Amino acid sequence: LAYSRKGKSMAAGPGAVSADADAGLAGANVVRLSDVEPEPVRWLWPGRIATGKLTLIAGDPGLGKSFLTLDIAARVSTGASWPDSPKARFDPGDVVLLSAEDDVADTIRPRLDAAGADVSRIVAIDAVRALDKNGKLSARPVDLSQDVQYVEAAMDQLVKAKLVVVD
Repeated sequence: LAYSRKGKSMAAGPGAVSADADAGLAGANVVRLSDVEPEPVRWLWPGRIATGKLTLIAGDPGLGKSFLTLDIAARVSTGASWPDSPKARFDPGDVVLLSAEDDVADTIRPRLDAAGADVSRIVAIDAVRALDKNGKLSARPVDLSQDVQYVEAAMDQLVKAKLVVVD
């Protein structure tokens, strides 16, 4: 279905691209929802954390958000049950951690050990090696606006990546 509004061509339908896109211009991909087949949501933690979706845990500092995400990582690494389903276990998976606040050796690893994590299934990206403005290789903190490919590469190295925690 194509129509014109104020002299601009627009297209709708699955995989539809506006006529402007053929001319090398960016445009919206419009999908008519009657053409979309509904699918069930897949869950990592049923009813709480969906697989392949973004989940935010937000709150004021000091409330335990980092502690909670490490508990979730520990459960994913072992397949341990969730707090609201103590008898339900699941296939364990691998985890990628990015933390801008906590040290891997004195905070993250001890918390994971205390939570019973299988730390062989968890990796942390604590820095990115990149060339600086002088062409010298140096390490810098992860910046998701330019380093997503490094997170993806870490996931690709894991056998069964199930969770990425950005803290």
